Amino acid sequence: MFRQRLVTAVVLGLAAVAGILYLPTQLVALLTTAMAMTAAWEWIHLPQVPPKKHLAWLYIVTIGGLVQAGWRVFDHFPEVVFVGAALWTVLLGVVAVRKFQNSKQMILPGLILGAVVIVPALAMVPVLHGQGEFGPRLVLAICAVIWIGDIGAYGVGKRWGFRLLAPNISPGKTVEGALGGGLFAVATGVVAITTITGPAVSLSWLVLAMVLVSVAAVLSDLLESMVKRASGKKDSGQLLPGHGGLLDRIDSLLGAVPIFTGLWFFWLNPAAIG
Repeated sequence: MFRQRLVTAVVLGLAAVAGILYLPTQLVALLTTAMAMTAAWEWIHLPQVPPKKHLAWLYIVTIGGLVQAGWRVFDHFPEVVFVGAALWTVLLGVVAVRKFQNSKQMILPGLILGAVVIVPALAMVPVLHGQGEFGPRLVLAICAVIWIGDIGAYGVGKRWGFRLLAPNISPGKTVEGALGGGLFAVATGVVAITTITGPAVSLSWLVLAMVLVSVAAVLSDLLESMVKRASGKKDSGQLLPGHGGLLDRIDSLLGAVPIFTGLWFFWLNPAAIG
């Protein structure tokens, strides 16, 4: 199983890096739309009672259309990015409250919730990618923050983890793993953004921004776990050998990207700072 997971992760990682660095933004937008439609397929099939086929396809096409429309709206009206970031802040706040209350109440995979979860991040990725010379490196930076944070959380949790982070939501995650992964993620983000922007942002503010992104990634992961538990599912699908479904692989990105994008336009972008 570990070898299968490793091979899948390496292949996906190399393909993602190549696509981010070498594809034009229009093709990146098509890819994120395809990802959104795949995620929508998994989302609508999470409940125990499968939906009617025509409803499933209508939902999938609608999600794809929303990503394409959202990309153009976010690109032409950057202030609307804060709407997506605000929606995700509310969602993550709900998850945080339930986690700290050790609540057993899960979140059902409603159709509107699915749109809120899937659309903003996958519409914002091409917006980030199209940010001139910064673009592809910005997308790669946020991906690196999530990937290295996940690897760090796994390694630290495996070696030193013993206190469960959210036993009623995701019994495999530990406090030590989350903290270790967060440190790796923040360090990665600070180095990556400093490399991209130079000294335009003070180190203390940049660290704070990356902490917010890292926390968003962890809570977003827990959100998907809550939805799967409410549906009685272990994985969102079987698309990726050893990794489950696409939603299982992009759950952290779905929450982290809107927060990161909002911070970029408001806080981290040298043009905005200037």
